[in-house]
Amino acid sequence: PLNGRNFTFLAQLSAGVTSMQQDSRGFGASGGFSANGVRSESNNYLLDGIDNNNDSQDFLNGTFYVALPPVDAIAEFKVETANYSAELGRAGGAAVNATLKSGTNDFHGNVWEFLRNDKLDANDFFNNAAGVGKGEFRQNQFGFTAGGPIKRNKTFFFGDYQGTRLQQD
Repeated sequence: PLNGRNFTFLAQLSAGVTSMQQDSRGFGASGGFSANGVRSESNNYLLDGIDNNNDSQDFLNGTFYVALPPVDAIAEFKVETANYSAELGRAGGAAVNATLKSGTNDFHGNVWEFLRNDKLDANDFFNNAAGVGKGEFRQNQFGFTAGGPIKRNKTFFFGDYQGTRLQQD
């Protein structure tokens, strides 16, 4: 389970990697991380081996990648923090390469819903002591993946969708 369903949080489990400090711009919430002491802007994000870097820093969302596929659409991902080959280039920190699933000769798919709701959460200790109630919080992340053959042993399809609804007080 990944809060926010962002696979880059798993990269923070690698050796030599530390998560970014949570701040008002949301860098820590976006899955940004520092590898081997280098700033997070120096990480190289690849999607199926193709450049997935946000070349103009996204101060609004605090992300350093362009596309963030749902975790259910990712077949594998690899985090390299040292001794990677020259083909990865540009990375002073880590190289994160995500590979998407593809269609097969059989139909496959899944449907999911990730729910967070204030009705299921406990109140904060300090709010409870002060007699302050919980704020309203409802987060729904939902989607599906589907793949299969178009022409057996020749052409395949794979698609995914993820939607997020957030209501916060």
